[in-house]
Amino acid sequence: MKSEYRYLIELIIEKKQKLAEAREMQVGAKDKFMRANECVASCEASLKESEMKLAELEQKIFGLEA
Repeated sequence: MKSEYRYLIELIIEKKQKLAEAREMQVGAKDKFMRANECVASCEASLKESEMKLAELEQKIFGLEA
């Protein structure tokens, strides 16, 4: 019975350590996900702004030639 008790204590300690590692990974993953979302939003906004500027420039260039 003592060996089963010791086994369960060691198992619980090991599982708590794994849980702590998993939680750290989860926090890191959430942080990376949030930064990726911010980067995507920034890139989309920058691309949209550049496309609008190009459209305005094309209108000026091709509007004058027409």
